Amino acid sequence: SSSSIIDLAHKFNKPVVATTVGGLAEQVDEAAGDRLVPPNNADLLAQAIVEVLNERKSAIKTTNEVKDPISDIQAEWMEIATLHSKIYDELLALCPPQKENSSESPTQ
Repeated sequence: SSSSIIDLAHKFNKPVVATTVGGLAEQVDEAAGDRLVPPNNADLLAQAIVEVLNERKSAIKTTNEVKDPISDIQAEWMEIATLHSKIYDELLALCPPQKENSSESPTQ
């Protein structure tokens, strides 16, 4: 059967190591660095995992750039919140000040 975990890994640009059981092989993209291994072969599975980790480590060193998608999203939301706050402040500055009506007494 297929796995939504593989789709999620691809969305976050993470490599996948999977066995050739069910529909997993159809989702694995070896051109993108994913690995397929036969089932019931712990040695090949371990080797594939080590290869993927070493390639990722090498890629990070080469680009010297580690991106955390969660941090990026949080930073974007902070920018959005700051922009909204600025817009609200500008809109409030355009509104005439409200006069207090001293003839009305507060309800008790």
